[in-house]
Amino acid sequence: MLFTLPAWAVLTGVALDALIDLKTSRWGLVPFAAVILYFAGLGQQGLRQKSPPGTFDYWHAVMNVIDHVQPGDAVTFEGERHAWHLRLGFRYWLRNKPNLLRDVFLRPGAPARDGFKVWLCKDARACLPDDVERLWLVTCSPEKQLFDGIPRSRERLLRSKFEVEADSVRSVRRIRTALLVRR
Repeated sequence: MLFTLPAWAVLTGVALDALIDLKTSRWGLVPFAAVILYFAGLGQQGLRQKSPPGTFDYWHAVMNVIDHVQPGDAVTFEGERHAWHLRLGFRYWLRNKPNLLRDVFLRPGAPARDGFKVWLCKDARACLPDDVERLWLVTCSPEKQLFDGIPRSRERLLRSKFEVEADSVRSVRRIRTALLVRR
């Protein structure tokens, strides 16, 4: 839309010419400047949001986990369709802390890639380490039940080994995080 800039510049010049009369004092421009600054401020506020409306709010979800994480915590990303989105979003916001959370259901020895493809364990029980006492469940189904959209084998495993810490369940735009503590 850059081709419209010359037209906007001409329109702005005509508007300023109409506002600025040589006989008018500079105080006549104060209301005009106030309106311009008001709308510029609104535009800046919208640009500075961490995530636009209607998208996943990875930043707030990651900050919720970081505020409560302890050494040795692990994470699993679940959801019917968007679990890979969650994994990538968390990987991005935790890029300076790559060892903070271990993704437990990634297949050991899988090729390391920065793309969208991930290799998940076929046998969830074999992939879940015994030393994981706290597991963060991140799901993209905040309006549904916490365990909806998780494959049955992983759901049964998680329900049998862990219980949900009641105060830990948080929902932000399209993402829910919960802390599961080993029984």
